[in-house]
Amino acid sequence: MLSNETIENFYVLVLTSACVASRLTTTNADDGVYIGVAQATMSSGFFGWMQVLGPTTVNCLSTCSSSVALFSTATAGSLDDTTTTVKIAGIQILANITAATGASG
Repeated sequence: MLSNETIENFYVLVLTSACVASRLTTTNADDGVYIGVAQATMSSGFFGWMQVLGPTTVNCLSTCSSSVALFSTATAGSLDDTTTTVKIAGIQILANITAATGASG
């Protein structure tokens, strides 16, 4: 995938049909073909890869609860358990979060 912006480790990404990735937000969540998690930091214009299956660490906002549905947020690259219009199916965190951070999922 090609990064169209700086992407940090464990950001949640949306990948277009042209294989261009950007940080997931509620605004761009419906634009992508795949949702995944960055496994390395990438600069804009560079190629990298994202994880789409299996256990990983993922960025979540503070006070995010485990074992509940996660949703896109206005904070680019992070998920939360606060309901928005775009539910991200298939991602679940294993422990409650008390501060914005990466969570095992």
